[in-house]
Amino acid sequence: MLRSLLVLLLLLAAPARAQDAFTDALRGLGGNFQSQAEAVEKLGALGDPRALPLLQALAEGRPAKTADGTVQLREGDAGEPVRINNRVRVALRGALGRLQLLSPVEAERAAAADGLFRSRSPENILLLEDALGRESSPAVRERMALALAASRLAAPQEG
Repeated sequence: MLRSLLVLLLLLAAPARAQDAFTDALRGLGGNFQSQAEAVEKLGALGDPRALPLLQALAEGRPAKTADGTVQLREGDAGEPVRINNRVRVALRGALGRLQLLSPVEAERAAAADGLFRSRSPENILLLEDALGRESSPAVRERMALALAASRLAAPQEG
């Protein structure tokens, strides 16, 4: 009985932790370029589907920053546009690739593999290995394999 209660409490706490991590990561989008890049990387690593449209909007220049630093999708001329630099763009490519890699749409998975190939990060290795093991499309598998090889080359070499 006590064990069942403990498992139930842990399961109920997981969404709250995920919500907190998502909300915490969002705060960084309104900061400087370093904060933005870190926030984008965190959002990509969370695997939360809510991050995908937000990161796509950021890549397209649609979000705006309000006076209190909150980032939201721009409606008309409301708010100051959120500016990003090349470091944030690289982080966006990687994060979008990680999130799209698990899409049910084959074209999105292929595009994600291409994006991860360009970003070449050791952080993508486990995700790519997992996705490659589940992929049924030969064309997408080939792209994932290339992205995996590029990510492995980017990993620090053991001495």
